[in-house]
Amino acid sequence: MKPISFVAWTIRVGVVAAALLPRPAAADFTYSSFNSASFSDTAPAAIDLNVNAALAGTTLRLTADLATSQANSAFYGDPQTVSGGFDTTFSFTITNKTNGADGFAFLIQNSAGGRDATGTVAASSLGYSGISNSLIVEIDTWQSNDLQSFNGGQAGVGTQAQVSVHKNGLPVDSTGILGGSAVAGVNGVIIGASGAADVSNGAQHTMRILYTVNDGPNNDTLEVFYGDGTATPTTRILNLPAATINELESVFSGAQDGNGQTYVGFTAGSQAAGTEEHAITSWSFTS
Repeated sequence: MKPISFVAWTIRVGVVAAALLPRPAAADFTYSSFNSASFSDTAPAAIDLNVNAALAGTTLRLTADLATSQANSAFYGDPQTVSGGFDTTFSFTITNKTNGADGFAFLIQNSAGGRDATGTVAASSLGYSGISNSLIVEIDTWQSNDLQSFNGGQAGVGTQAQVSVHKNGLPVDSTGILGGSAVAGVNGVIIGASGAADVSNGAQHTMRILYTVNDGPNNDTLEVFYGDGTATPTTRILNLPAATINELESVFSGAQDGNGQTYVGFTAGSQAAGTEEHAITSWSFTS
């Protein structure tokens, strides 16, 4: 095994970025944690940490518990080839909840910002508002519009979140959600429901997102799996219906450049009056 690389940090205007570590030959990567001591020549390269995203202990902290509105992002340093589909799994925690807003999202995106892409600070945007050419799976912890119906973060009592698929950095309403509806079983599903663990309880939860490219038009699939703890989840909570597949394939194509490559990573947002810390504790990606 090659010697472990040391991590250096450089600061750019408005952006904190990890200096690039040696990259593995394969596009696939795995972070078992985000402590630099765990890096090896078979684990990852740099992740660009934008605005207030930061390494915190062994986690990738997307938002801190700050009494200010935030829109932060973190993207893997190299674009990934996803034209044949992708499979990603990440564990996360949501802690220090004060009225519990707003949530975070996984993105593949081909916006002009590249790995430095950041969204605008806007209520319920989860940090991705304005990141164009993107396919988004969001974990929304704040009920904020009539497309949603769940026990969100208001008054600090929320235990649930809504998982749904969005597109092109558009608002969290019918213009931005794939299929134009967040009805449970169509393109929105509630996690942390009655009898399940509180999504914002500080414990680890794990999500797997599997995009499968199949031969012929209107045959691709996007599946989301979720579970408590750190084991790879096997319970499928979301599978986009046939009525949305044509739109899904168009958005998926638009999120790639001419070589079938895209940036992959996370965004998160919070409001001054409702904050929580969103942190990724492990992450793997294959394509």
